[in-house]
Amino acid sequence: MIYKERSKPIRLMMLEALTRRLSQNHPMRSRVEEDCARQLAGYKGELAAQYFIDQLPAKTLVLYDLRIPADTQGNRFFQIDTLALTPGYALVMEVKNISGQLLFEPRYDQLIRKKKDGSEEVFPDPINQVRRQSQQLKDCFAYNKLPPLPIENLVVVANPYAKITVSSSDSRDHAAVIRYTAITSRMTEYAGQFRRNVLSQKQLEQVAATLLQIHTPNKNPILPVYQLLPSDLMTGVQCSACKSFDIVKKGRGWLCHKCLVREDSAGLLALIDYALLINKKATKKDLREFLRFTSKSSLQKWLKSLGLQYEGHSTKLVYNLCLELLLSK
Repeated sequence: MIYKERSKPIRLMMLEALTRRLSQNHPMRSRVEEDCARQLAGYKGELAAQYFIDQLPAKTLVLYDLRIPADTQGNRFFQIDTLALTPGYALVMEVKNISGQLLFEPRYDQLIRKKKDGSEEVFPDPINQVRRQSQQLKDCFAYNKLPPLPIENLVVVANPYAKITVSSSDSRDHAAVIRYTAITSRMTEYAGQFRRNVLSQKQLEQVAATLLQIHTPNKNPILPVYQLLPSDLMTGVQCSACKSFDIVKKGRGWLCHKCLVREDSAGLLALIDYALLINKKATKKDLREFLRFTSKSSLQKWLKSLGLQYEGHSTKLVYNLCLELLLSK
């Protein structure tokens, strides 16, 4: 049973918004595009693996995208791609969607990727990474006074064309890496290994509920990561057809002055960009400048039609740009 659904990571949405709002010649654009492409590939890999994870027995509780405090003060956090909880054991999975020839070297804490052109790229070793996550989860169980469970861990390669090699004399290192198509068969093996139920189904659900309660999404602002300011961002409403920012409110819809395309909800994405990159609260003046509205009354009428919550009165209105609401429209 899926106890915590997988949703598009907020960090990926921030990077996509930042890609839209940085000019083509901005010095940080290439770095942002690379980070965005890497995050998107990871997300697609997680979705590919999810197909097989969703086929696990109903008593297995699956939690996706957990970010959990690594200490009792909540100053540090660790992340888990996928956690499967069963009455006999827990399984931590780290999904990697990387193409090419993959050489895992746990001894040197590195993963070497060889591309088609012969070039190589080095990543931190996911085998050691997922083992650290397992130890952190074990510690988390302890300081949250949760009943202990045996914890297994796997690195799941989601790219079907990647060639996998593990450079290690330790059989445990070889067993720690599987393709995403082997998830169900490996969990069948674990079911035979951990036949004794350590927890009842009720206890298991209590563990899942506690983990969900302490889950803390990463909402740290993204602009400081790239040493950017709001003034670095392009303003206006972007046309989905020609990608220019020459689109304006026209009647009930939006009109692009460059390609003459008409859209129904182009301004929504601009509000989402503002909420993701700048602030989830904004005055009418903030939004008028960011969306380049020339008419105050037109802006106010449009914002009212969206049903946004606000604080204050008259010229001192502050709108709450709720992402969940905006994304649902």
